[in-house]
Amino acid sequence: AGGLFIATYDVRPLGTKLNLEFTLPGREHPIEVEGEIRWIREYNDMTPDVIPGMGVSFIGLNEEDSKVIEKFISMKEPLFYDDDL
Repeated sequence: AGGLFIATYDVRPLGTKLNLEFTLPGREHPIEVEGEIRWIREYNDMTPDVIPGMGVSFIGLNEEDSKVIEKFISMKEPLFYDDDL
């Protein structure tokens, strides 16, 4: 609930700040929040099925949007990836 994963081959450096805007199903207006890149998963030829991208943490997410995100997450099955790949 404190961030999101952006699947991309165009990763940015750790610590980079981004302005994020995204929508969730059933919500009329987008969530707008600042984010910071906290971790990177680069493409690896040895594990082509593992999606490259960036883990971004939210900065200053307001309480209303936080509750909307938590509700959305509670309705989804968790995704787990084997970090040993």
